[in-house]
Amino acid sequence: MARSHLHLLVIALFLVFHSSFGRLVSVVLVSRHGNRAPNPVVSQLCPNDAVNLEHYNNIGIAPGGLTGRGMTELYNMGVYTRRKYIEQSRFLSRSLLSTEILIRAVGEERTIQSANAFAQGMYPAGVQPHGYVSLPTPAPVFVVPDDLDFLLEVRKKGCKVRLAKDSNHWDATLGKALWESAKGSAAVREMGELCGVPIEKASVGSGDNFGDAIKDITDAYSFDMNEGFPLMQGLTTAKILEFRTLAVKQLFGRILGTEEQITYLNGDLPIDMLKNFHASAQGGTRFFAYHGHREMMYALGFFFEMDFNITYPALPIGSVPPATTLYFELQVPDSQPPPTLAETLIEHPHACVLTFVWYSY
Repeated sequence: MARSHLHLLVIALFLVFHSSFGRLVSVVLVSRHGNRAPNPVVSQLCPNDAVNLEHYNNIGIAPGGLTGRGMTELYNMGVYTRRKYIEQSRFLSRSLLSTEILIRAVGEERTIQSANAFAQGMYPAGVQPHGYVSLPTPAPVFVVPDDLDFLLEVRKKGCKVRLAKDSNHWDATLGKALWESAKGSAAVREMGELCGVPIEKASVGSGDNFGDAIKDITDAYSFDMNEGFPLMQGLTTAKILEFRTLAVKQLFGRILGTEEQITYLNGDLPIDMLKNFHASAQGGTRFFAYHGHREMMYALGFFFEMDFNITYPALPIGSVPPATTLYFELQVPDSQPPPTLAETLIEHPHACVLTFVWYSY
């Protein structure tokens, strides 16, 4: 379906930033996983980060794995969500009811762990079912393999071939110009010096192309800093911001550089949100929590033409730090009934979707 047609969701439901409007009907949240260890390939791409990579291992975190800080970020998001939708508004029941809430995650360890940490914050010890030990309520987290996931992760299979073609085209044109510019070439050279090996050379045979190598290296800088680990010799927060700014520009160009990419990288998520709102209005599940990667959030932001104006250490404006969460609330005025079975949300004259962002800092 064309992106312009799907924009009916925005046009008809008045997507606006969060404020008081009316009666809450449905909530969809879309969340990035928490802080994590660098990907395994970083040991080859940036050998000078070996001390920090070993430190992750020493505290029991596998390469690419969610850290204790990352778990806490999602737990705190769950606590916030409980306070807002259970304790304050009483939109959801005090204890977990599977008829009210659905939690789904991309089929990878850090996203599944993030979903579980969120659920523990939302349904902590003390609200568990009668007869269960005094621990957070075990919540069902639904997952499908990446090659079947057209909702939250189309990069890995569903649109993999098309994305590779589009990314390669950007790499050979605008990407090439970016990294051959004075600023880009200086950054690549300096990152290579910091890491102890030229990036172009290190990426050969690593499984990363040049674009992915830049992302993985700058991710490692940021994750180390977030964990409070000592920065590599010569690396400063100002330098991390400089490198991340170029890396984010590259990421947006490679995966969201065209209208077509913005459309297909959203997969089924925008239309699924609309279906969820319909189902909630008819008395079905009323809360949907989706846990994935930053690319999913960027695609959704580009689709709805939203800006992430988040202030976070050494991260450029427009980026989302770990655990960033988008909330979408379907509301109708208190004086208006929800849409009927015969009436679509687009036809309902008073429906409104309000959105806001939560992040951990």
